[in-house]
Amino acid sequence: EGERYRKLLEQRVKRLGIENHVKFYNKYVTLDEIVMYLRACDVYISSGLDPNQITSGTLSYAIGCGRPVISTPFLHALEDVTPERGLLVNFRDPCSFTDAIIQLLSNPTLRKTMGSHAYHTTRNRTWENVAGEYFKVFKRHIDIEEGFIEVLPKIRFRHLLNLTDNFGVIQFAKNTKPDLASGYTLDDVSRGLIAISMHY
Repeated sequence: EGERYRKLLEQRVKRLGIENHVKFYNKYVTLDEIVMYLRACDVYISSGLDPNQITSGTLSYAIGCGRPVISTPFLHALEDVTPERGLLVNFRDPCSFTDAIIQLLSNPTLRKTMGSHAYHTTRNRTWENVAGEYFKVFKRHIDIEEGFIEVLPKIRFRHLLNLTDNFGVIQFAKNTKPDLASGYTLDDVSRGLIAISMHY
């Protein structure tokens, strides 16, 4: 599906004669590359169509990079895209995207203010700070002694095996049942391979 959609977009760009203004990167980009692209952009646009989408990695990274955001109102965006950090637009409504894009691109001060709010309100979400907060909770509730690590239960891979078929790791599950409709993603397969390799 993803490949078909990418080709459809390339054809549309060609048909509209805007090849000089749109660039496609047909590769898996690293986190450093994602951050580089996000820091280079004036506005981040998230056009997801599923109102129940719980999370979006690139949306989180965009806000964390201090980019003003234009997004459809899926669940994650409703929580993170406040009027101080960006603009919410309607699903399947190109005109609302157009209005929001023009509003932000024509107002550098607004873009800068939104980007600053986005950056400063996400400092507590960096991996290091999240880990630090977890550690504080653990210290408050658990008396960690020497040798604690040796009594941890054996790691079980039952759920990972359940999510894996002959093609790869299925992206999502409904409770413990793999959701075949969610398909596969390279990053999930890669993380599964790393986890299994490190364990063995």
